Amino acid sequence: MKIANFLRPMFGGHLALLIAGLLLAPQPPAWAAGIVTTCDWPTLQSALRGGGKVLFACDGTIEVPEIVIDLPTAIDARGRSVTLSGGDKNRVFAVNRGARLKLLSLGIVRGSAEHGGGIYNQGGLQLSRCTLENNAATFGGALYNTGTANLRYTLLANNSATNYGGGIFNRTGTVNIANSTIRDNAGSFSGGGIWNEDGLLAVTNSTLARNRGSSFGGGLFNASGAALFTNSTLSGNSAGVDSGGAFNSQTGQLGLTHSTVADNEAGTGGGLSGAATLVHSIVANNAGGDCGSGGPIFDGRYNLDSDGSCGLDSRFGSVSKVDPRLGPLADNGGPTQTHALLADSPALDRIPPVAANRCPPADQRGVARPQPRGGNCDSGAYERSTAGPTSYRFDGFYPPIAMPPTLNQVNAGQAIPVKWRLTDAGGGAVSDPTSFVGVFSYPIDCASLAGDPGAAIVEPAPGASGLQYQGDGYWQFNWKTPKAYEGTCRAMFVTFGDRSTSPVAYFQFKDKKSGLSPNP
Repeated sequence: MKIANFLRPMFGGHLALLIAGLLLAPQPPAWAAGIVTTCDWPTLQSALRGGGKVLFACDGTIEVPEIVIDLPTAIDARGRSVTLSGGDKNRVFAVNRGARLKLLSLGIVRGSAEHGGGIYNQGGLQLSRCTLENNAATFGGALYNTGTANLRYTLLANNSATNYGGGIFNRTGTVNIANSTIRDNAGSFSGGGIWNEDGLLAVTNSTLARNRGSSFGGGLFNASGAALFTNSTLSGNSAGVDSGGAFNSQTGQLGLTHSTVADNEAGTGGGLSGAATLVHSIVANNAGGDCGSGGPIFDGRYNLDSDGSCGLDSRFGSVSKVDPRLGPLADNGGPTQTHALLADSPALDRIPPVAANRCPPADQRGVARPQPRGGNCDSGAYERSTAGPTSYRFDGFYPPIAMPPTLNQVNAGQAIPVKWRLTDAGGGAVSDPTSFVGVFSYPIDCASLAGDPGAAIVEPAPGASGLQYQGDGYWQFNWKTPKAYEGTCRAMFVTFGDRSTSPVAYFQFKDKKSGLSPNP
């Protein structure tokens, strides 16, 4: 059974609307560019006039009045260091109904308003590789949303609300969060990280950490509507009364698939409170109990809890009162922090490979599921690699390739120099050509960067000049990209002779017919 079909009874029409929101996200047209040559408000104001695309040729912080968006607008600060500040006097952006705003690699700080200190969105909003920090509001410290908001590779940190939604207040809108972190935000009453009210919330490959609600829902307060977590982590969140991790009211719908809820704290229901559906998830080590009162936990198979409070059913492959053996919240690879599964974790290989138990193609970090291929998946947001000990140390890719979160812009049909340095366990340079197995790539979605590593193919080299050793452990592979890649996006990685692999790098192949890249 497909996950979507499995979840349909829980979410009903909400699920269809949620999927529609993902598929119908606003798409930018081919705009002319306005260039900001000096990082000050008059220059930015001039570039914004009439809508369109704004590019930066400067670095710095610009204190701005509230910027009202009535027309399709894109502000692109990739390759620069640009921050817009409300100066603790006003919000930074207001997106009106029918308008669209796309922000790339931009900082938004010190906004202040009753609704949405950083951004108030009533239209279509896209945030990619942005930072929203130290914004304050009565509702929705960083973002107040009644429209459609898509966040990816974005950080919301140290924002606050005097009532609800320290990070985000979503009211009747749709919020899609992917590969992002929401941490250290505070709601003076409830919903330290996120408050969802009559809205649709989808959180994928993301982490909510150390958010605080004075009363309820340190990480999430789902007042009504539907909230769905997939491949995500709720860790170290706290609430003064109930639900350190997530609180779901009687009128809300909450589902967690392949997610980890750990080390949260509250007076009761340290992990979760209220009705929720758990699928292939871990709820463990939460102060005040893993699961509190307010509604039953529907066991969707192969879950774990540490104290038995979630009412899991062993008939569905779930286990209770067991230590899942989690590592601390840490950088375990990928764009967000996770809890690693230790080598003796009972969450390892719990999910057999049958259709009803289908796992996502990768874990929260982007590591392929299952490990090994064709085997059982692990419960929770983290998939433990089965690769043996490595003989080599990969020191990273070198220019012209940039690592995530950068999406490299290239032309299809041309050779891309893939450069790296490889050393042995003692730090010595590796010059043996048998250390190299090949360069691999697989297709990804240009917006979400999601793809199936199991679909990776080997990339051929352009003749004898493909692999070159340049001395002191430095290697170069000339990746001759096919013209068929034009207008697509792909993830690329290198495999070495000890069966280890490099991290992935992401590429956009320009569409030469339109002259445009498939924008993220």
